[in-house]
Amino acid sequence: MLFYQIKVDIKPYKSDEFIKSMRSFSRRIRKEKGCLGYSVYQDSEKENTYSLVGEWKTRQAMEKHFRTHDFEVLIGAARVLGETFEMNLAEVSKSGSLHAQSSENSLDQAELMKQFVGTWTYEIDKDRIGLWEMTPYGNGYEIFWNAKFKGESSNTGKGIAGFIAKNQKVNWFILNRKTGMPARYLGEFVTEYKLVLESYNFDHSRIFRKMEMNFVTPDKFKVKSKRRGKSGTWDDAVVSEYTYNRVK
Repeated sequence: MLFYQIKVDIKPYKSDEFIKSMRSFSRRIRKEKGCLGYSVYQDSEKENTYSLVGEWKTRQAMEKHFRTHDFEVLIGAARVLGETFEMNLAEVSKSGSLHAQSSENSLDQAELMKQFVGTWTYEIDKDRIGLWEMTPYGNGYEIFWNAKFKGESSNTGKGIAGFIAKNQKVNWFILNRKTGMPARYLGEFVTEYKLVLESYNFDHSRIFRKMEMNFVTPDKFKVKSKRRGKSGTWDDAVVSEYTYNRVK
């Protein structure tokens, strides 16, 4: 069994609106295939702090839920009505034990993620420039990127970044606004200046992109991306390389 928890601090004057919205969301989410339960809890000591807990039979069911319109709107509501929010994932094994945060990698993944905080630009090609931002949000981060063709915005994306509770893996979840397709990246820092990520399809059965992000200086990092080719294999993989420079 898998579950996720979204903890959100609601703006005092938005509590009634939030509760009303969550009642509607909860009823629909409980009807999703593979959902074992969906509950909203109010903190006993902080009246404006709420926890949304979803329980799922399989990883596939939870990943499918992450692609629904309801989940996208729910996250949007938490951001608009809340002051801060954080999201955690965990898994309960068949023995009933909870997989808590642990990792054989001794590097402090949370601390190293702070290197990406800021606004960055990179050249896609001679006509396109990319803007990429990461900003703190709760215990995680928000990600925003914007590709411009000859000065005009041609594609944008937005997402969240954090850590998987059971193994402290870096976890990025990004939605491409042009295609409407979400992408999930999992990985870890293998050195203090190198982050390795893999992007999966949503049943977590196949890797379709691999990325290495290397900091050259605190104000510059390089990205090497490798994705499966048209054949669906790595034999004709498409390799891209970009250099990101800090703006602020």
